[in-house]
Amino acid sequence: MSLSSCHATLILDRVEVVNADYVPSNFMGVKPRVLNSSGTVVIESDWYYNLSSAYAITYSVTENNASGARYAQGLQKTWTGSTWWTHNTFATASSSTYN
Repeated sequence: MSLSSCHATLILDRVEVVNADYVPSNFMGVKPRVLNSSGTVVIESDWYYNLSSAYAITYSVTENNASGARYAQGLQKTWTGSTWWTHNTFATASSSTYN
């Protein structure tokens, strides 16, 4: 198989939220996203919340047959007791894909 006919690219964004202590169900949310080099979201999941008391949650999204540079940067949501605190996760390094 030549490189030009290879279509096996798999991009993965894994978002993990870790707290110092257990929190009740539905207090943490994550939304994995994969972005292109322009910062445009090319694939993302719905929000995923902890279904039971937990100190961490992990959720992933994948993109098959990608072309061009991609990086992953998810969103995190935490219930503060009165409102949702939402912010970006750290971005991964950009990776080039071949298609």
